[in-house]
Amino acid sequence: GIRDLAARMAGLQTGELDLTYGLTGKLLPRVMADPKLRWNPNFTAPWHLMFPGYNEPSSPFHDKRVRQAVSLAINRQFVVKQETQGIGKPWGNWISHENRDALRGDGTELPVPPYDPAKAKQLLAEAGFPNGFDIELLTYVAVTQWTAAIQNYLAAVGIKARINQMQVSPAIQKAHKGEAQLY
Repeated sequence: GIRDLAARMAGLQTGELDLTYGLTGKLLPRVMADPKLRWNPNFTAPWHLMFPGYNEPSSPFHDKRVRQAVSLAINRQFVVKQETQGIGKPWGNWISHENRDALRGDGTELPVPPYDPAKAKQLLAEAGFPNGFDIELLTYVAVTQWTAAIQNYLAAVGIKARINQMQVSPAIQKAHKGEAQLY
């Protein structure tokens, strides 16, 4: 597969590719404006963060306050606007309406967590990380503005995340071993 999003866009425009996904951020308006391309919104693949090793006492994510701090550090409204041109919708739950209905869930709506970096820093300090910590941020999708935004939001509260783009299977294996953060 072609990981680089600009190369995917070029492939569509030249006819080398018939179909691609993930053209968000700055590329999405170009796709939508090109009369030779057809764009179909797909709301079935939410972005989410997982905290591998959260049940291990040695992991920073073992402390609920650290997990809450990560959540508070991310400005979901802005990232969704930036990545989807306002078409996407921030959710308080990673399971969409469609998937919840298919799973026969109760449909409970969870509120979208607020953006509060000051509270995030406070929680990190209370959890024993006043200067933050370093993590590896795994992604098995193309590195996008979304990836950089998450990295920047975490850095603003002291969590230094190194991005590691991997193939799906090795990334999931590494995350399940508790070796890295996966999003």
